[in-house]
Amino acid sequence: SKINSKHWLANIDKTIASDETVVVAGNYVLSGTNLTLESSNLNLSIGAINFNKYAQIFIGGYLLLIDSNIVNNGEINVGGAIIMSGSSTIIGTGIIT
Repeated sequence: SKINSKHWLANIDKTIASDETVVVAGNYVLSGTNLTLESSNLNLSIGAINFNKYAQIFIGGYLLLIDSNIVNNGEINVGGAIIMSGSSTIIGTGIIT
């Protein structure tokens, strides 16, 4: 059976800008990669609701990090689990759901 995964090549750093949304139906694999989710200072308030402009990743399956680092100043939404292998880290001021 084929696993529905999106792979980034090893050692290719990636930045997701504050106005970008990435949607992956299956699993997401980062290997030897630095991923940055950016946030902007642009906020919009309507009544009691605040909207902040930040990068978003929606992953239907699992997020696998192999010797990879994520700076999350946006939002990571994972349907499955986050699996970290080797020397992997997730830092930043963002949200993980």
